Amino acid sequence: MKRVLRESFQIQRAPLELGFAARCTIGVALPLLFSLLSGHPGWGVGSAVGALCVGFASRQGVYRTRVAAMLLTAAGMAISTFAGAMAGVHPIAIAFVTAIWAFAYGLVASLGQAATIVGQNSVLALVIFSAYAFTPAEAAVQALLLFGGGLFQMLLLVGVWPLQRFSSERSALAQIYRNLAAYARQLPTAT
Repeated sequence: MKRVLRESFQIQRAPLELGFAARCTIGVALPLLFSLLSGHPGWGVGSAVGALCVGFASRQGVYRTRVAAMLLTAAGMAISTFAGAMAGVHPIAIAFVTAIWAFAYGLVASLGQAATIVGQNSVLALVIFSAYAFTPAEAAVQALLLFGGGLFQMLLLVGVWPLQRFSSERSALAQIYRNLAAYARQLPTAT
């Protein structure tokens, strides 16, 4: 029991990526700051939510597939925001939309971890924004703000990729070559 408790409160510093955390924080904080300075503090919330979720989605896959995960997360959340905001005030409509989203999430989750993150964030946006009564124009604005915040976060994260060493890609390529070498060693030698 002592070992379990000790390991539960132990912080592993090796996987911490402070640069990534700083970029994600900036991606969430700047929309909030700009909306506050513009006199419309509520507008920054949707953008910050989009930026936060896209930041989490950016940890899925490797170099090329991360962009797809981030774009699909932003788009899925924007669509879900609009659908939730429109259906949320009508009990039958929200039940119908929730059933469709649950079914779609089940299908998407079978496609892998990155798709699961996209679906999970989309369902989250549906749930959050179905709690508010928006007009169609307000719902569209919130969806666009959320999508814009996600795109902003994606640009912040993708903008520094050329400066990185691409450890995930290098590890995957190294494993492929190790597997190829092991296969070649098992081939019978011909005379």
